[in-house]
Amino acid sequence: MRLTFDYAYNASPRAACCGDTIHLVWWKNYVDSLSNMHDEVFYKRSTDAGLTWSEDVRLTPEDSITAVLPSIAVWGSNIHVVWKEQTVYYLAICYRKSEDGGEIWGSIDTIFKTNQDGWYHPWVSARNNNVFIVAIKSGSGGQLVFVKSTNNGNSWMSPQLITKAIDLPRIKNSKVYLLNKERSKNV
Repeated sequence: MRLTFDYAYNASPRAACCGDTIHLVWWKNYVDSLSNMHDEVFYKRSTDAGLTWSEDVRLTPEDSITAVLPSIAVWGSNIHVVWKEQTVYYLAICYRKSEDGGEIWGSIDTIFKTNQDGWYHPWVSARNNNVFIVAIKSGSGGQLVFVKSTNNGNSWMSPQLITKAIDLPRIKNSKVYLLNKERSKNV
């Protein structure tokens, strides 16, 4: 089923499910009516196992900040989304959540931010009220950085450097992975 019907470049789709509800995020590169280029993160959902879909919802402000590489996690009616933001002045990993299945979205929270090293490959996972985020921080050969919330994303612990890494990070079954290599870090 075709889900986008525009002339934009739609990339990096990520999906998460809860029952018959499918939640989808992706980033879109497009030109607005004033010929300004944008890279923004979008969301849509299906509550009937993919038969019909909601309208697109833009999760990031339509501005000059590049927002790409989203990741999504769902636990019950809580939806957690992270993405990479970039400007000439900084790079960051940002977070936004919905506590009602995608109807209303909370404010954007900057989890990691730097003026020097970049952030890459963010990944989010959720279990009960625990939300876990991993990303790669460039510089010094690359570092796997981990942060978690134990109150459904309302506040965050201090980021932890886990190991040198340049691979794609993932969290599954309360363990941090780099590609196919399991790390001994339990979350």
